[in-house]
Amino acid sequence: MTKVTAKYYVFRDKKEGEFLESYEDRGRLAFQNDYTDEIQNALTMSEEGYEKQKKELKNLAKAFGAEIIEVNATYELTYPNGDEVREIEKDDSDELKQILAKTLVDGLVGRKPFWRGE
Repeated sequence: MTKVTAKYYVFRDKKEGEFLESYEDRGRLAFQNDYTDEIQNALTMSEEGYEKQKKELKNLAKAFGAEIIEVNATYELTYPNGDEVREIEKDDSDELKQILAKTLVDGLVGRKPFWRGE
């Protein structure tokens, strides 16, 4: 069985335990928030986004009367008929060919190649 793991963050209301689904900044310290009891409908933040904005997000959570929850999820992937999902092998050579072709075309039409700067 193919498993995929994900780590993300959500806001949870401290009183009701529901998850932030949407919010709208109404300006001048006024917000309108909508909550859901289904975590799959919650607004999520990536780990990278959370780390970059940790202080601001903690302040926002405080203003919302919420707490930040780290979610570590594991998804089991199967086809609708129950068969195991096959791995898809990516061929990076196609991407390299596209880069080389673009570089060649750019050079032919007079643009400076990326390796010369500018």
